[in-house]
Amino acid sequence: MDEEKKENEIIRKRKSSQEQFDEIIQNPSKILNTTTTLPGFDDDIDLNLSLASSSSTTLNDPTPPPIQPPHEPPPALDDNDNNTQRLMLAGGSSSSRRSRRASISESGVGRVRPPYRWATDREAVVHSLDYLVSQGITRITGEVKCKKCDGSYEMEYDLTTKYGELVTFIVNEGVMQHRAPAKWVKPSLPNCQLCGEDNSCKPVIAPEYLNINWLFLLLGQLLGCCTLEQLKYFCKHTHNHRTGAKDRVLFLTYYTLCKQLEPNCPFHF
Repeated sequence: MDEEKKENEIIRKRKSSQEQFDEIIQNPSKILNTTTTLPGFDDDIDLNLSLASSSSTTLNDPTPPPIQPPHEPPPALDDNDNNTQRLMLAGGSSSSRRSRRASISESGVGRVRPPYRWATDREAVVHSLDYLVSQGITRITGEVKCKKCDGSYEMEYDLTTKYGELVTFIVNEGVMQHRAPAKWVKPSLPNCQLCGEDNSCKPVIAPEYLNINWLFLLLGQLLGCCTLEQLKYFCKHTHNHRTGAKDRVLFLTYYTLCKQLEPNCPFHF
């Protein structure tokens, strides 16, 4: 009988302690630094609850982060778009580069003082044949120097006569396959008017590329006296390829100067 009472007392105490725990869990702010003795055990168990003050931050349900819309991949590019993108990565489209060159040309940037009356204000560009004739510029002069007597003087070419001789040679030569013929690679030099020596007068080519007398060298078919670097300079400023052997670069120089003189020339070489 005594044992049954003792068991009932233990059950009652355990139930009471459970109710106290539930109250502590549900209302923790009411109990600060409280020592609670749990009944129902042989040894008293002290629970020291040190709870934060009312000014402490209470635990709340965290606010869920905003839902981001799903990331949509960029639309697929077709071949034209891919080509355009590659051009932009390479420095812009060809049309934009042309427009930039045109704007620079129109604004006068890169213009130079013409070194000769037959030269334009653009490097390595001469006036057309029609323009020169209309302006009465038909005497093209240049300086030559004799290899034998070391004398130098100014030589003069008639524009229409010497250009006619050049055209005749081109027509008779036929297709050149983008290579200058031997006559252009190793040109015959004028005879010296001072000492009479044949094939001895070389043209005096200005050390500054800007001042090279391109039209005089063309009419005398003396462009072969230029160095490869001088010819590359010409091709650079006339938007021609400047790689390859000298005979190829020399051919492009002759061809381009003829097109400058006569843009609608009827012959091809």
